[in-house]
Amino acid sequence: MTTPVQTQSDSGTMSFIMPSQYWGEDALKSAPAPSEGSSVALIPVAEEIMAVTVFGGYARGKVVDQKTKALLQSIEDADDVELLDKAATRLMQYNDPFTVPWKRRNEVAVPVRLS
Repeated sequence: MTTPVQTQSDSGTMSFIMPSQYWGEDALKSAPAPSEGSSVALIPVAEEIMAVTVFGGYARGKVVDQKTKALLQSIEDADDVELLDKAATRLMQYNDPFTVPWKRRNEVAVPVRLS
């Protein structure tokens, strides 16, 4: 499994970041093909600049909502950062389900433009 596991807030779509050897459309063609009928697709994603907040523990609804609101407020308060799409927030989780809470790493991220 690769990390982080990303979940789109607007669609609930889950995605994984492939190792850097597969980055770019041409390199992605050499990645192992998903199993047939698995509903998995290899999709290239353009480079982005993200604003991110990091937190530990379990990434559950209330905590994720609080971290998301705080991140969006920080961006709104910043003069040199422009929020591109409020609905495009992502939850990124880095640990397997068996990792104890105090060793867990999570992030909430949203695409931005620096001015």
